[in-house]
Parts: sequence; structure tokens; C-alpha cells
Amino acid sequence: MYKDFYNLSLAPFADRGGIQHCWNGGHYRVILDKLKNDLVEKNGIFVLAGENGVGKTTLVDSLLEMIDREVVAGYICLKKQEQIWFYNQILFGFGLDLEVAAKTHFYIQINRFLRECHSKGKNVLLVVDDADLLTQGLLDNLRQISNIEQDGKPLIKILLVGNAAMWALLDSEQNRAFRKKMLASFSLSSLSLNETKEYIEACLENAGVGEKIFNENAYELIAKYSGGIIAVIDRLSETSLILGCNKGQSCREEQKN
Repeated sequence: MYKDFYNLSLAPFADRGGIQHCWNGGHYRVILDKLKNDLVEKNGIFVLAGENGVGKTTLVDSLLEMIDREVVAGYICLKKQEQIWFYNQILFGFGLDLEVAAKTHFYIQINRFLRECHSKGKNVLLVVDDADLLTQGLLDNLRQISNIEQDGKPLIKILLVGNAAMWALLDSEQNRAFRKKMLASFSLSSLSLNETKEYIEACLENAGVGEKIFNENAYELIAKYSGGIIAVIDRLSETSLILGCNKGQSCREEQKN
């Protein structure tokens, strides 16, 4: 196993290790800090967009860890487009042991939950991942949830996370009211060469690397063929470690051959 060969405590690109694995450098840190500040200070709708594999979900995991003490967060990943399922996923995401069978019952429960949190001085955030799969009906439900207020102030923040396809729905004429509630949108792009290098080194350091494993040529090749997509960087880096182990050499030695 290459972990023993390289003296690693875990597989750096396979054992994600939860929040601790997240790389927060480059433009990721800029977006993460801005999102954190906005979500703590403002109530409204926010959008985080980026193509598949750039690390949106990982960034959100890190964000939720950072604001855990300041915000009551509910997270759902949109796997279905059926409304009752959507309602119950929201309740479950907030840790509520409830199951509803009708829209009216859902709104009674979510109203009660939001007002209870407000009475305790707690901010509430709903994160909807894979939001590019939202239908018009589900988006209308989110708008209605965002309309729940007390003393003229919204009781919930909503963060939509998805690829650029969700803009086709958000930008449509019938969703002007929804867009008015959007306070900010962020675009997460692929990593540059320098960011790719920093990301790989951070993953290796997290795994306990004591010496340099990749050379500059290896970084350049991984950046080139991954297109800066984190999911692909992980696969290429993992493959490089396996091949280096099989040949009994480091990735920097392998790239010289």
C-alpha cells in the first residue's frame, strides 16, 4: 500500500478526512471569507455556482464548520424533484424529527421552527446543494420560505449551491421577485497552476508527508490534464502515488524518467 511506502497517515486524495481536508487557499479563501461574513450578518438568498468537481460542496462543509456557533444550519442535497420529499428533507436537514404529507403541514412546522429560533436569538441557514436541479415549483417554495418574517425581517437565510445551469431558471422573467431577494452570488472557478500546487501540498501535509513527493513537472502535468478541477486533481494525484509506489520511487523521480 502506498501509504506505507510514502509514510503517510492516510490516503491524501482518497481519505477526505471531513472538514480538516478542505483546502482554503487562493480564490477559495476569498469566497469563503466573504460568504461567512455575509451569512452571519445578513438575511436573504445567496448563490454559489461552479462547474462540477471544483469543490463547492467541500467549501460549504468548511463554511458550515466556521459558522457552526453563530447559525443553525440545515443542509439538503437535491436528489429528487418531488415537493413532499423536498419538504421533509428540509425538516430533516434541520434535525426535526417530523414527517409531513401536505404543504400546509410543512409551512406550519417550518414557521414554528423559525420563530422558535428567532425567539432564542438564533440565525437560521438553509443550504440547498445541487440547486441546478431545482424546478420552478421547488424554487417557488424556497421563495415562500424566504418570505417568513418577523418585525419586517426575514427569519431565514438560503444558500443555493450548484452549477451554472441553475442560472437559466433564476434569470427567467417569472423569477424577478426571487432575484430581488438575492443579496450576493459567487462563482467558484477551477484552480490555477499555483493553486493546484498549493492544494496538492496541503493534502500531502494533511497526510503527514515529511518530504517533497512531487516535482514541478508533476504539478504542471496534473494542472494541465485536470483543468484545475479538484475532483480530477485528486484522481491524478492518487494515481501518481500508486504508480510511484509500484515502481518503488517518488513521483518526482518518476517524472524524470
